[in-house]
Amino acid sequence: MADWDEDSHPRDDKGRFGGGGGGSSLKEYAAKKTGHEAVVAGYRTSGAAGGSATGRGKVIQDRENLSNSLSSVKHAIGTLLPKTHTLGDHVRIAKDTLAKHESGFVENKALIRSLAPKGAEVEGRVKKLDSAVGKLVRKAAEARDEGKPTKYTTVAHLQDLTGLRVVAKSVDEVKSTVENLKKHYKVVGEDNYIDNPNGSYRSHHLIVRGKDGMDREIQVRTENQHRMANWSHDTYKPRNAEQREAIKKAGASIKEYEMKMADHFWQKDNGKTPPPLPPCPPAVKAHFGCLHD
Repeated sequence: MADWDEDSHPRDDKGRFGGGGGGSSLKEYAAKKTGHEAVVAGYRTSGAAGGSATGRGKVIQDRENLSNSLSSVKHAIGTLLPKTHTLGDHVRIAKDTLAKHESGFVENKALIRSLAPKGAEVEGRVKKLDSAVGKLVRKAAEARDEGKPTKYTTVAHLQDLTGLRVVAKSVDEVKSTVENLKKHYKVVGEDNYIDNPNGSYRSHHLIVRGKDGMDREIQVRTENQHRMANWSHDTYKPRNAEQREAIKKAGASIKEYEMKMADHFWQKDNGKTPPPLPPCPPAVKAHFGCLHD
């Protein structure tokens, strides 16, 4: 299953790559660096130096994430990734590709909004540099583990650098939205997790190719499916040690609750009378929060 908050950021946090006003001392520091250190030091410098402690902490964390991702690319070259591209090549290609996705984001979001039902929520994001290069290495590692060559040799080959999501009110609205999208885009990939759910996860995913030749991911789901996806995220990717320990000790009851709630919402989405809400286990209440109608 692919959901954005695993490795990406909301669109209003653009994650651009250095430059802009402010942060001159950071730029001077970057100028003294070489290789991927220079990229990391110059990353997201705009307005950082004079910002709040929280803002500076975010910049530091962003740089740490980017440093780790670039280090993983450096070590993957010649093993997971072909030797045809250097680390500098990968960074340049990633920046150029992400800039193109940024420039086309507003137009594609507006088109998708016009194809969605009235009142549907449309949201999206473009991946940050650290997320994009990190996913490049993960995809290459997955291919190796399957005994296959990777089809993602640079960030330009990733298909979800732009992610857009439509949250509709009913299953019928989801289906009509998917039909409209297929009329306006060339679909190069599709996963129907609504008719074929992945555990509790239901959503219709399309990989579409625009007139600019770039691929983008569009997810379409109901409000209840969106609620379920947001809630269940912490059960498969715990945020802290307490959640990990709760899953270790009470995983079976947590999973049972999750699946019963998913069925409850599915019945509602299809206009049927759902079964009563299941009891909320103590581990869920303490660490994940109980779901309600």
